[in-house]
Amino acid sequence: MNLKLAVLSLLCCSTTTNNLLANELNVAYQCFERATNKPVAASSVDLSTEEVSCKKISEENVDTKAIEPKETRNATNYKKEPWEDLAKQTQEQVNVYPRNNPLAARRAINLARGSVISFNGGLRIYRPGLCMFTSAVDNPCLTHASVEGFQFQVPGGEPGWEQMNQEPKTITRVWISGDGRSILNTSTITKKQVNE
Repeated sequence: MNLKLAVLSLLCCSTTTNNLLANELNVAYQCFERATNKPVAASSVDLSTEEVSCKKISEENVDTKAIEPKETRNATNYKKEPWEDLAKQTQEQVNVYPRNNPLAARRAINLARGSVISFNGGLRIYRPGLCMFTSAVDNPCLTHASVEGFQFQVPGGEPGWEQMNQEPKTITRVWISGDGRSILNTSTITKKQVNE
């Protein structure tokens, strides 16, 4: 019985991640643990036992708005600071701060990568350069690193652009705080601005 519930629970959880409705899977019952009233399974048959109670799902009980995905493209949840080019640094100067603060550098590159992906519309349509998947030390995307913050210039384009040896479609600059915990600014720049 526990194996059936585990399999059905797995089926239930995997289908909700794909945003399928119960009626699309011929699921007629939602089952709950009697002691805690937590959902444990969805099934096409009533699996009620001493430990589990199942309720028939009707069209009126299904709240489709609650399970529809919400649009989050280009969502930014931060106060945008005006862009400020921090002092120019050589690659060796850039490397000093990440070497002395490796956790802040790791947080910064992870946060920068995620914000650039979100800023440019998500992974379905955008991939950042491979430099965003490596260390902050000797990273060609990292243009400044100090207590004032980490500044990245991230090339990006359609999925597979680097593997097909194409030029990036966009250059996105990101400014992350010096502790690597906050996004200060994200914007797109032109190739002309990169060369300046």
